[in-house]
Amino acid sequence: MEKTMYKVSFFSDGIKQITPTKENTNLINILSGIRKGKWRTHITQLRQTLSVDERKYKEDKKSLPYFTVSGTFSKRSNKLLLQHSGLIQIDFDSTHITHLDLDSMRSELYADEYTFAGFISPSGKGLKLIVKIPTHPNDAKHKQSFYALEKYYQTKYGYTIDESCKDVSRAFFISDDPELRFNADAKVFELLESKPSLKAQEEVASKSSTKESPQKPNIQSSSEEAYIQKCVSNTLENAKNLIKTSSNGTKHNSLLKAANLLGGYVGGNLLSSQEAEEILKTEIEKKPDVNSLEDAYKTIREGIKHGAKAPIYKDKLLQERENYHQKSQANTSVHLRQDSQGKGEVIPSKINNQLDFYKVIRKVKDEKDEVRIEINFLKLVEYVQQFGFTRYDVSIDNTIFVKITDNILTVVNLNQILDTVFKSIRELPYKLKDVSKEALINKLYKGINSYFSKQLMYRMTPAKDIVFKQETKNTSYVYFRNGFVEITKSDCTFKQYTELDGYIWDSQIIEHDFSLIKDGLKEENHFYDFCHKISNQDDENFLSLRSIIGYLLHNYKEGKQKAINFTDGSLSMGNDGRSGKTLLAKALGKLRVYCEINGKDFDPRNKHKYQSADLDTQLLNLNDIKQGFSIEHIYNDITEGISVERKNQFPFKVKPKMILCSNRPLKLNSGSDRDRVVEFEFSDYFNESHSPEDEYKHWFFNDLNENQWNKFYNFLIDCIHIHLKKGLIKPKNKQL
Repeated sequence: MEKTMYKVSFFSDGIKQITPTKENTNLINILSGIRKGKWRTHITQLRQTLSVDERKYKEDKKSLPYFTVSGTFSKRSNKLLLQHSGLIQIDFDSTHITHLDLDSMRSELYADEYTFAGFISPSGKGLKLIVKIPTHPNDAKHKQSFYALEKYYQTKYGYTIDESCKDVSRAFFISDDPELRFNADAKVFELLESKPSLKAQEEVASKSSTKESPQKPNIQSSSEEAYIQKCVSNTLENAKNLIKTSSNGTKHNSLLKAANLLGGYVGGNLLSSQEAEEILKTEIEKKPDVNSLEDAYKTIREGIKHGAKAPIYKDKLLQERENYHQKSQANTSVHLRQDSQGKGEVIPSKINNQLDFYKVIRKVKDEKDEVRIEINFLKLVEYVQQFGFTRYDVSIDNTIFVKITDNILTVVNLNQILDTVFKSIRELPYKLKDVSKEALINKLYKGINSYFSKQLMYRMTPAKDIVFKQETKNTSYVYFRNGFVEITKSDCTFKQYTELDGYIWDSQIIEHDFSLIKDGLKEENHFYDFCHKISNQDDENFLSLRSIIGYLLHNYKEGKQKAINFTDGSLSMGNDGRSGKTLLAKALGKLRVYCEINGKDFDPRNKHKYQSADLDTQLLNLNDIKQGFSIEHIYNDITEGISVERKNQFPFKVKPKMILCSNRPLKLNSGSDRDRVVEFEFSDYFNESHSPEDEYKHWFFNDLNENQWNKFYNFLIDCIHIHLKKGLIKPKNKQL
């Protein structure tokens, strides 16, 4: 299956669960699980139940895990969409499959050019498809794709699709199908259609037989004052769009940028400070996942104040308009000439200086005006690139698309690029010259495989080399929503992203606002207490654990690398441990990009053993490794990094810090073994009979408020500080 990330939300506890277990899950992993039988036992039981008791089947089905294929959600609700995936669910229930049997239907629909994935439903009697559509901003736009697809399947195949799939938050139950079909090259179904009333349909039908005369361009001359008001209005819309389109990890910077933009007009007395502030407040209040509106309001005020220092005056705007007209006239090439057959005239129009990747050729022939649109490939690539899109070469043979926003890289696919381009044209605040927006978009649609081919889009080379912000031997960084922390031997300093001098991945940004705590770190800090207790409540061992945590979180990859083995310190704990090893490893994954691999299934000889790791993986946990595991098998992986190989994809190499979790100490038979591993024994304070939940009366990371999260992150940052200051301190282990 392809490498592209299609992010969805996953719900492990059935349809009654509305808050996702995992807000961002890779759909490709779910589809792989359906094909490989991850949920086969559960699905087999359900299908057996259906054969004898349909009512019980419907009740039992409610406990099936499900996902939201059309995007990610803070809670499963049409109004709480975080990010659309560019996908839609299509169901053909058994009640709708009449004139063809299921096998014939699968064969027919799997061959359809728009089928991205398809598999048998949990009942074994229905068919489920996933189709690529544009990335929509909301449920209403999503439904327009559904209605267009509803018409498509009815018209082309005579099939009726399940109308309940029209909602963007529709639950998609997992299933089991070894013959699941996947087509990464499926086309995007671009058509949109509203659900018209019967009366509206009749009106459309009656109008379709009437030929309308073409409309002439509506050219208006505006006064200087009207032009200034238009500039202010357009700027307000741009500022609002910055906030509307901001995603997790970029909201703070987008809000600051929008406020700074309006601040210029405030400084030039073209907009009041109060009006600018109210407009931005209204937009940020519409975002469903803003943790602190007070902080957002503060950002707005600071941004407007900063922007006002570079005022935009009326005279400046009028001068820019004059410069624009002079440039337009200089770029105009209007002349008359005979065409190749001596008939009529060819009149090239002006090239639009804001959308300059096309030009309109008008040909007057037999007193009729014929119009042709020509696309300039070079200018088109430049236009797409202005949205921050560029290519990133992972290796010589592996290239991906990314979007750069304020030094933050987000992996995107071609569909997301297309959606941005077409949306930008539709939402231009002015009319195009000599051609309608719809005509231009239609021209791009018709040649979409040429104008937006991967080979052409790969020409979007970065304006400058993409150099990632690297940690050094003496410096580490942690990135939060509202800024980043620089950690050195001597101090920890909080900084704004305007001070960041390198690139980072968006996945490195922690979705919390952070503030440094200088004193009182351990007061009411349950995670601090947890780490102290797993250290046998021994201050020396606790200091060692904190240095080990700091080592794992320090992303400096040079020098001699070591794996850290979390193991049980009491031989009486049996094979089940329950001492907090996995909890600690997962906790570190709240600060760094974390990948966990089942140690019991880990086969060092399998070349795909690390396939769940990704480009940005910083911590790799081989969890619950088998007894007798030989560290020799992963010598090079610890010191040189891991090679990630996935089926039918180019391999790549990453160098994460490695964690091992075992219920017994490792058998380190040589100096080479001992040179590559540091083992830390967990006390038996927490065990099968007494869990952290029993101790602290809450689940870690599920029930924390903002203050508790802030103390948690401060503790981990302090661990990095200790490591930079004191190095990796070896623990006192009783059993080793």
